[in-house]
Amino acid sequence: MEKQVQATELAMLVQQQAELKRGISIADNALAKSKADVAQLTGRVTHLAQQLQHAHEVRSSTFTFLEASIQTWRVQSALFFSLSSAAAAGTQGAQHFWLS
Repeated sequence: MEKQVQATELAMLVQQQAELKRGISIADNALAKSKADVAQLTGRVTHLAQQLQHAHEVRSSTFTFLEASIQTWRVQSALFFSLSSAAAAGTQGAQHFWLS
């Protein structure tokens, strides 16, 4: 009888050990998947950081270009206004010269 109890207890221990091994295997697989997910997310974050840096550089260079374009436009406008004023004054001066 005692041997039968011991055999039953041993069978239960073997079954528990098998269940523990399955649990450990499941946990190991989940851990491996989690590590892979973290590696993938790290890669994505790195890629997004690079894209953000590139966008910032493009924005900065575009802003610089726009500032230079506005400054060029201001200079051209001032030059055009000066030339227009000089031409108008020259025309009025010529008319005054020829009419007198």
